[in-house]
Amino acid sequence: ELAERARYFKQDEKGAETMCQVLEDMKNEVAERVAKETEEKVARETAERMIQTGKLSFGEIALCIPSLSVAELKQIAAGIAPSA
Repeated sequence: ELAERARYFKQDEKGAETMCQVLEDMKNEVAERVAKETEEKVARETAERMIQTGKLSFGEIALCIPSLSVAELKQIAAGIAPSA
């Protein structure tokens, strides 16, 4: 039965189309997840640099980086090692 199903996806036109669509959907899901993770990482790194300058309040930074709340910025600040 397994060999029959594999043959369907490899040799039948509709089976191949189905498999292509499944793979395309998986590729898109992974691309979206990677883009979101990258965006979050860049936002946190940017926030860390802005916090370290000491020139902006958490509220001002939150206006510049709307994906991060003031509470999240305070958590980021708490995790930053003091510079020497």
